[in-house]
Amino acid sequence: MSTPRARTPHRAPTVAARPAAITGLAASIRRRERAWVIGLLLLHAALIVWGAARNSVTFDENHHLPSGVLIVAKHDFSISAVNPPLVKALCAIPALALGARMPSDSSVATGICAALIEGP
Repeated sequence: MSTPRARTPHRAPTVAARPAAITGLAASIRRRERAWVIGLLLLHAALIVWGAARNSVTFDENHHLPSGVLIVAKHDFSISAVNPPLVKALCAIPALALGARMPSDSSVATGICAALIEGP
């Protein structure tokens, strides 16, 4: 009859060998993550600049600001009755405080609002 052999426990790799492999892999993953983050941030910045240039909210200022000036100075709401006057009036107050001139009567009569010209 044979005698049963004693089991030897399974040994893990040596401690010295494991950190080198894991450290190299972790460093590689960190470099890739850093490259992706930098790339995405650059792409986001480029989209912000492109969006600001193409879809600027100031494209219709040459109409709304003069109508706001007329609302504040002359209480004339007829020039732009499509949009509510509060925002236009609030934006016109600083323009008037800085010396903006009133739109010409001819442009108001024809409905063409020219851009405001700063006063002397």
